[in-house]
Amino acid sequence: MTEEIGTFQQGETVGITATYTTQATAAVAPSAGVKITITDPDGTVQVDAVAMSTAVTGTYTYEYNLGAAAAKGWWRTQTKAQEGTGATARYVIQNGGFTVE
Repeated sequence: MTEEIGTFQQGETVGITATYTTQATAAVAPSAGVKITITDPDGTVQVDAVAMSTAVTGTYTYEYNLGAAAAKGWWRTQTKAQEGTGATARYVIQNGGFTVE
């Protein structure tokens, strides 16, 4: 599943939110948190598996500041929640992105 976050201009701040829920749609905090990776249109990773912030259980945010010369085009985002560790760890991965004009 891919989600379009929006369209932004060079120099703007992109706000990214990820919500982690159970199958019953109750918001919960995964034991190992949620990390984000952001890749620019040239395929260069700009943010590599950085922990997202949380103020409300199950809702994670990250703000990415686009530079004045940020590459134009489709930027890819991936959020990855991890519950547990080792061989029994479970992951939820959400792919999305935004456009810089």
